[in-house]
Amino acid sequence: MAEIVITIGATAQTVAVPKIANIPWAFSENNETAVGTVNTTLKNIYNGCGLEWIDEGKVIAVWSQISKKTDANGLPTDEEMLSLGKKLGVDYVSAGKCDWKVKSIVQLSGLKTKADAVISLKIVNVKKALVEYEKKQVKADSQAKTNDLALAASLVVFLPSAYVSGGPKTPPMQKAGSVAVARALDDFYKAHTPAAEGQKPGRKIGVDKSGK
Repeated sequence: MAEIVITIGATAQTVAVPKIANIPWAFSENNETAVGTVNTTLKNIYNGCGLEWIDEGKVIAVWSQISKKTDANGLPTDEEMLSLGKKLGVDYVSAGKCDWKVKSIVQLSGLKTKADAVISLKIVNVKKALVEYEKKQVKADSQAKTNDLALAASLVVFLPSAYVSGGPKTPPMQKAGSVAVARALDDFYKAHTPAAEGQKPGRKIGVDKSGK
């Protein structure tokens, strides 16, 4: 775990920075620019939560040695995410997927391209062997507003400053994907800021619903 030194008065204190490993997401479209925007937004929000994003190459190297089972939502299983976290020595492991739908719509100003993004994700707390956070089927479109989000004031940092076209459908995909990520992680962000009041307990890994 990385450490930072904080000076309070004349006293220097070393504070450990928790690390998060992100398993590469599954995307319904191989649009390199839009995928990059989603990943950048994800990384920026985790960093904003005080988490250190570890190198993707290191994650992939270890993940490639683990069998690729999926749960009912098409995400890596809790157990395999926990296994990855232990092997990497990190505090959290995240996984997710993003499905896009793109269509043309007729407006008074002419034909426009609109994109919808649907995201599912989960975050495992490695030390507690707990699925600490989970969201399913979080939706956003390329015309979505963000002023209702807790992290709205910080979106100028978290979201890309501009959406660069790689074709007519790319900017709408970037916008929809990045806003969907922000919506999906809004509650996690609220629970990991200095003023956080905590969040509901997660799901213990390896324990059935009866608690056994």
